[in-house]
Amino acid sequence: MKQYGPRAVAVVSLLCTAFVGLPAASAHDGKNKRADAKLYEVTENMTLDNVAMPTLRSATAALQGTAKLGTPLCPVELIQALVDLGLLTRADKPCTVTAVGTDAIDTETGSGTLTKGTFSVVINLDNTTDAPEFVVMTGEFGGDLQVVVDMSANPPRALPLINLTNGKFMPKTVLGFPIPALGELHLGLDPKDFGPVPFTGVFRLPFTVERHTWRRAFSTREAFYLGDKGQLIRVLPDERSLGFPTVRVEIDF
Repeated sequence: MKQYGPRAVAVVSLLCTAFVGLPAASAHDGKNKRADAKLYEVTENMTLDNVAMPTLRSATAALQGTAKLGTPLCPVELIQALVDLGLLTRADKPCTVTAVGTDAIDTETGSGTLTKGTFSVVINLDNTTDAPEFVVMTGEFGGDLQVVVDMSANPPRALPLINLTNGKFMPKTVLGFPIPALGELHLGLDPKDFGPVPFTGVFRLPFTVERHTWRRAFSTREAFYLGDKGQLIRVLPDERSLGFPTVRVEIDF
C-alpha cells in the first residue's frame, strides 16, 4: 500500500475531507487588493482516481463573474463598439464573464493543471432581468495550479487556497468573427488589441469556522475565504449560488 508523505496528507485533507486547524487570524471583512477579474464557481463535477487511496483529483467547473473595464476580458474598444451598435447603453461598466474549465491535481504534491478552459464575455440582450447571455467575445485559457500548504504546522495543513500561475488567456472570436477577421466588422477593432496575454490568479475555497477549526462550508452557515495575510474574509450574500458559498477565483493580468 502506498504511504503518503506529510504534504500529501495535507492535500488529501483539503480536497477530500474536513478542514482542521485554522492558523491564528481574526474574523473580519478585510479585503485583499481588488482583482482584475473575479469569478465564482457555480457548479463543479469532481472525481477521484481511487476513492480509498486517491492520487489524482479531477474536476470540471462552470464559473461566472465580472472583469474590470480595460482588462483583456473587458476591452474598452469592444465595449465602445457595442455602444455604437446599440447593444449597450453605457461604456463604463465591468463585463460579465462566464467560463468552463477542467483541472487535475496530484494529491501527493498538490500541483496540477487547468486545461480546456473556455470563456465568453456576455451582455444582456433579449431579457434584461436575468443574467447576461448574449456572447460578444470568446476565447480559451489554461495554467498551472498549486495547493498552498502550511508546512510549518505539525502535521502540515493544506490551506483553502490554490495558486494559479503561468496562465495564458487567448481570445478567439468577437461577435462571432475570428480575431484575424475583425476588419470585416468595420467597427475600427484592431486584432492586435485581442492578442494572447499572461495572467495569474488564486482560488479561495469557502469554509466555516467552529471551535478554532475549519470545516467545509454549508449553505446554512456563515462562511469565509482566507485572505493573503491570513485574515478571514466573510462570504457575502452575492458570493453564494442557490444558497451555497462558492469558490472565488481572483484573476490578475
